[in-house]
Amino acid sequence: MPSFNNYTFTNIQYTVPEGDNVSVAHPSAVITIVPNDGYTASAADFSIDPSFSDNAVLNVSFTQAGLNVLCTVTFDTGFVMPSSNYTIPLCVTGQADIVNVNIGGLLTAVVGNNITGDSSETNTPYSNSGGFGELETLFNRSYTADSGYYWYTSETPSLNITVGNQSSYNVIQTGTFDSSNRLTGISFEVKYLYPSQDVFNDKINIEVPNVAEIPQPQPIEVTGYSQLPLHVGQSGETVAWTIYGEPTAEYSASMTDGTTTVVIGTNETINSGGTSTVFIDFPDVGNNNVCWTITLTGDLASPFNQPNPVQVCQEPDITVRLTPYATPNIQNYISWTPANYSSYYTPYTEEAGYQYMSFRVTAPLIGARPVETGDVEEFNYNASCVVDGSVTNASSIDISSLTENEGTLAIGDRFNINEGSGYAPFAYEVTAINSATNISVSPNITASNDDYIVFYRNNGNIISVDNSEVIQVSDNSVDLNFNLNVNRSGDEDTTFQINLAQIISYDPT
Repeated sequence: MPSFNNYTFTNIQYTVPEGDNVSVAHPSAVITIVPNDGYTASAADFSIDPSFSDNAVLNVSFTQAGLNVLCTVTFDTGFVMPSSNYTIPLCVTGQADIVNVNIGGLLTAVVGNNITGDSSETNTPYSNSGGFGELETLFNRSYTADSGYYWYTSETPSLNITVGNQSSYNVIQTGTFDSSNRLTGISFEVKYLYPSQDVFNDKINIEVPNVAEIPQPQPIEVTGYSQLPLHVGQSGETVAWTIYGEPTAEYSASMTDGTTTVVIGTNETINSGGTSTVFIDFPDVGNNNVCWTITLTGDLASPFNQPNPVQVCQEPDITVRLTPYATPNIQNYISWTPANYSSYYTPYTEEAGYQYMSFRVTAPLIGARPVETGDVEEFNYNASCVVDGSVTNASSIDISSLTENEGTLAIGDRFNINEGSGYAPFAYEVTAINSATNISVSPNITASNDDYIVFYRNNGNIISVDNSEVIQVSDNSVDLNFNLNVNRSGDEDTTFQINLAQIISYDPT
């Protein structure tokens, strides 16, 4: 019989004396065909080759015997054993068939955030069938990190056979990498090598951890600048201006008043400390009011989170004065003020400075208390409201939501709309109080519903008093000494008054 790798068979050997009729001692010989593991043998699949012929053989038949096939050779009744060994080389056609083997299991995948492709799943069934020894794909899974993300090399996706014969599985893992060799995608192709018997209840786990953001290179940009003063004096000033950003970022800066352009810096470079300083020379503009528009160009960040361009104006210094006065009830009043008591400040600034003040008052049997901020008339008055209803080029506005912090609204109070509403210079002035809910203004105003207004008196100048002391000079004379602080300067010269009658006690007789 032929030899195949999918079944085996038995060889039959008989000892028969020379001259005996073989069929008498052995009417037939039975050869057993046994399929190999993973194969099945069927009698119908086997036959004797039509060309086969042998004087010793009457016929050959095939029958099923369980998993095996029996090949029965019937000897011819006239065949007599010759004097030497006699071999019958059967010529059988046919082979065993592959057994169809089934595989089945469950797949669980835990997928992290910022990942597309296949998603998390729990106990998803997988199954297939094939012949013994066949290698076949069971399933594929793919996972891709979102744009801008990747997997750390220590936390890459993995696939594990938690239940089953690992040698039967062939997992092909294919990664996708970016230009910096960072893992940004991965796919798993799971193949199975079929054994000889059915397999069920295998389990496979896939872990796809969270991805990390790909670190972005720090852009070489200019990111900001130090604050510039809103205003400088008409006589001019040199202001140091610091520019911030990443080292080696370049910038240029210039300023113009609409007629003259001044270069502040050209192709300046941010140093290793992240800064660069240039100096802005504001010229002496005499008695002119000049506003400069300063523009920064170059490797600017986008968005650039500070105003660009920015404006700095040169306007007159503001004089803030404090004048003492007394009612006729104080007799023999004498006041003394240092020659330099008037204070000069750049307009519109916070905490502009202070001026030392001293007043000497003489009266019969005089007494006094320290000067307080509240003794300064019309100190720090302000009120606020929200515009009720839009107006366009109107001479009056509704102030029904007015909230007054001190005193009452008065003619001459000044204000802005919304941004910078509490800072000079002021665009508008109250010209009439028409009613409790309406005022006239100059110039005509355009405002939207719910625009915010803060009213200020004293041209926006705000002062306070501290370090006050009373020194008794004689029985009927005292010195009042204190600092006059300019907390915020406005846009016009302003004289405040202090009523000595509120501070001094005396005997008028």
